Amino acid sequence: MPLTFKNFRIQCLKCGKIRQVSREDFVEEMGSEERSMGPEIHYNWIFESDCENSNCAHPIRVELDAWEYPLGIVNYHEKRIDGAFFIESPNIEVVQEEVEDDETAQ
Repeated sequence: MPLTFKNFRIQCLKCGKIRQVSREDFVEEMGSEERSMGPEIHYNWIFESDCENSNCAHPIRVELDAWEYPLGIVNYHEKRIDGAFFIESPNIEVVQEEVEDDETAQ
């Protein structure tokens, strides 16, 4: 099951401008390695942008790493930010897939 996170807010260290960052603003890379209980999947998300305040344009970078192991469990995660700070920290979670029960499938 893939991992994801909801929108969160950050604040520029230079001018104080607050902005919302969404999942779609990130570039995602994934890799996996076989382990004893199946694959361990490493997710890496990177967001790089200048502050939205045109008088500031301070560079901001957010990097999130998470490892899913065993499948369906967030085993470990790291959050790094430069040029801003988290007002709301991203909450990395497993995407829950909808399961059809037998009555719905008929």
